[in-house]
Amino acid sequence: MKNKTILIISTEKWGDNFVSKHHYANYLSENNTVYFLGPPEGSNKTPIQKQKITSTQLSDNLTIVEYKNILPRLNTLPKRIQESTFKKTAKNIEQFIGEKIDIIWSFDPYRFFNQEVWSADCKIYHSADIHYNAKYEDEIVRSSHHLFTISKHLEEKLPAGTQTNVTGHGTDIASNSKYNAKLPGENKIKAIAIGNFSNYLDYDLLGKIADFNLNIDFIFVGPKSKSNLGKTDEAVVAQIEELEKRSNMFFIGPVHYSQLNDLLSKADINLTLYKSELRVVNTHKILSYLLSGNVTICSFISDYSDADKDLILILEDNNDLPKTIKEVASNLDFWNHSEKKAMRSEYAYERNYRQKIQQITELIEL
Repeated sequence: MKNKTILIISTEKWGDNFVSKHHYANYLSENNTVYFLGPPEGSNKTPIQKQKITSTQLSDNLTIVEYKNILPRLNTLPKRIQESTFKKTAKNIEQFIGEKIDIIWSFDPYRFFNQEVWSADCKIYHSADIHYNAKYEDEIVRSSHHLFTISKHLEEKLPAGTQTNVTGHGTDIASNSKYNAKLPGENKIKAIAIGNFSNYLDYDLLGKIADFNLNIDFIFVGPKSKSNLGKTDEAVVAQIEELEKRSNMFFIGPVHYSQLNDLLSKADINLTLYKSELRVVNTHKILSYLLSGNVTICSFISDYSDADKDLILILEDNNDLPKTIKEVASNLDFWNHSEKKAMRSEYAYERNYRQKIQQITELIEL
């Protein structure tokens, strides 16, 4: 995909913490002009005010566009009012950008759910998350030219009969900034988990794991309060504060996305620890873990449930995690053998974002 003007619509704002939408924007901007549109920055006080739209240019080919909603609490209003408001906002954004947009690439079923409001010739809906309470997701499915999901299991959660192209997540292979700080803790073995702290994580389990593995330092990387990915629930913050009282648990806050690959290379074990009842479909952090080459131990993830254990250790029962981590830590020479590390890294590298963009380009016949 080259020489296109692309508007990416994201459920998360731009910032130091990246998920797939931000990475797609970054990689697409290598050969295209990209505008990134996050959630609105509040709303006008009255509907007769001129809609405020601003931009920040991050590079020659990547610009962040920010706007205010014309109406307050827009998502609570009737569908027809939402549609007419989004239509007006889309026109205002197109005029603000000032050049023809070739591709609308939306990851967001909550806004601009009728993609016909855009004048672009190519409209994509890319479902990278389970969207709870997205009342009009069927509308964005209907009004898009091309549909993509990161998992066949996610396709099943779209309106009945929806056919999508399953792309999987991508791997960030270009970020190579150094993480210069020393990893915390006095133990030789370091286990690391990255991500956004939400109610999806099993915090009681984290404490049990740390108590059962006192010879391991557990390092958690991600925003503990408000960030571009959202705001951490106060109850979660309280749980984190209790966990931090342990001598081998460390919540070091967010690390800039460009340093994550280097940070992960300094650890020994990668962890993903969701509540077992969630039956998580997929998560983009797994490929970052695998790129590091280090052994990865996870609570259940559907898309990796049948994977070879040398690639990733997926556990059906969270109660087995403390013991499994101990067993792996006692035999790291086996689990982090150079051949196993090379196999994992190669698996992740083959799924990098440039490859994903090429795959999507061929599917939409650009």
